[in-house]
Amino acid sequence: MRLPRRSFIALAAAATPLRSARAARDLRVVTPGLPIVLDPHLALTPLDRAVAAETFLGLVARDGAPALAESWTVSPDGITYTFALRADARWSDGSKITSQDVVFSFQRALNPATAAPFAGLLGRIVGATPGKSGTKTALGVQAVDRETVRIALTMRGARFIEALAHPVAAVVPRAILSRAGTPWLTAPRPVCSGPFIPVEQGARLERNPNAVLPAVADSVRFESVDSFEAAVERIRAGAADLALGFAPEPVSDRTLQRSLRIDRGQAVAFVAVNLSRPKLGTREIRHALGMLIDRDRLIRTLRISNAIASYAPVPPDVKTAPEAHPAPYHQIGADDRRVIAQVLLQEENITPQQPATLRFLQAPGRVNAAISGFLNEGWAKAGVQLDVQARAGGDYLNALMAGDYDLALVTSHEIGTTAWPYLAPFTKAAGPDNLPHYTEDDFETHMETAAISLDANGVSVAIGNAEGVLAEDQIVMPLFAFRPGHPVGGGVGGWESNATGIHPLRLIVPRS
Repeated sequence: MRLPRRSFIALAAAATPLRSARAARDLRVVTPGLPIVLDPHLALTPLDRAVAAETFLGLVARDGAPALAESWTVSPDGITYTFALRADARWSDGSKITSQDVVFSFQRALNPATAAPFAGLLGRIVGATPGKSGTKTALGVQAVDRETVRIALTMRGARFIEALAHPVAAVVPRAILSRAGTPWLTAPRPVCSGPFIPVEQGARLERNPNAVLPAVADSVRFESVDSFEAAVERIRAGAADLALGFAPEPVSDRTLQRSLRIDRGQAVAFVAVNLSRPKLGTREIRHALGMLIDRDRLIRTLRISNAIASYAPVPPDVKTAPEAHPAPYHQIGADDRRVIAQVLLQEENITPQQPATLRFLQAPGRVNAAISGFLNEGWAKAGVQLDVQARAGGDYLNALMAGDYDLALVTSHEIGTTAWPYLAPFTKAAGPDNLPHYTEDDFETHMETAAISLDANGVSVAIGNAEGVLAEDQIVMPLFAFRPGHPVGGGVGGWESNATGIHPLRLIVPRS
């Protein structure tokens, strides 16, 4: 029986009460591990990227606001952007940030020798990638004058500004790197441009007195904890002020839930499939595993009150027009799904007598352990056994980004009001965020159409088609959608629904 060929660290930042007994100028932050890579162009894990966003600025900020650029214009055809740098933009050592720094930074980020993991996000820039003939054209980033930069694109890109807010597009100090190279970051106080300067090898951040964007504290000190649940407990005990770098997680513990502020958006818990693994490269096996999951029973077992069974990477509250595209088997009864799944697995020589063992990666925590136990019980009956590997904090993030797993329990990268943030991580340009290593041309074409179309209906149709390709290829197995909670208290203002994946510390308002 063959199925017809076709017809997802996040990260969430959360703020919590700053105790009035302590000065509101020293933030204690709990994280899943400590920052590993301080270089913004090489930042890999969500935590590395969150820290890079606080220490190095690009032309624009993550919320779309101006950063090193005070303004910009776009040509009528949408392919040329001209940025005016802020006159007061300076490095932390007091020297001026110029257009030459910007040009140098793009050249460095897009140089294959740099091996920037997210360089693909800048792929629309002229010369960023070789042409069809393999020839390389000059990079389309030009210094018009000392405070003006012009960037030329190969085609219109409605989401180009979003890409410029990523750390891979951060501006780095040309003079310092030309003289000292990458080791500039090992200095006691590296030269940078963000609100903070990393010290103690990134274990602490100190205020940058020359930053153009404000820092909310004199210093930020990181403490590593093993899990999201442990982070919440540290905050509830008054031992920490906020949590940074944890993906949204479902919480069933009523005591912990009362410490969380429920987000306006939905996240999706799903199993990511590593398509580079031989067995999982077969669509029939992926569909069989998805069919064997009784999502409604899983939710009842977990006792998560706000969870909804999900068969698509886009949560139910976010509509994909003109229609949603869930997994093809979502309307088949659970009993019939099990029978079909067993047949599909048998045809791939997987049975209870000849079981296949898959490495299953998850973050620690009671809910995550319950999910993997539930999945293992159901799949084992059909011949698929899980080697569950619960890796703490930074080890989990590193293994996830490195693809060191067959299956991984994760949640959607970002929380949004449109389908785009839930689907974009599966594009080639998403780099390490593309956890399944997905490279389907049909999906890329639909997402490209959605990115450049000026017609709202055309965008909706393209997004829907893209979701349909994902559903048919079953590269992720959605489990349920839920409203994630963040530990936020009355001692901090400025927090709001995190729709960008990174909540800038500069938007937090400490209250003494």
